[in-house]
Amino acid sequence: MGKEKEFTISELISFLQKLEEKCGDYKITVSDRPIYIDEWTLEPGKKQLNFRGSLYNEDILQKSIQLEEDIKTSVEKFYRK
Repeated sequence: MGKEKEFTISELISFLQKLEEKCGDYKITVSDRPIYIDEWTLEPGKKQLNFRGSLYNEDILQKSIQLEEDIKTSVEKFYRK
């Protein structure tokens, strides 16, 4: 079985330009989450563009509360054996 084709920046630009010409301007999402303008980094050694996925619209407090609950549950399971 062959490896799936990965986008390069040039291929992605070409693809997006054609898409814009046919469909207009759309926002870009990955896994149902938007990509924000400042979410990217470059790794020149790997010749790779990365999207970090830092989402400003996620509720960090709620995630922290859930993490604390999960840790408490894990500690209880560990000590109960």
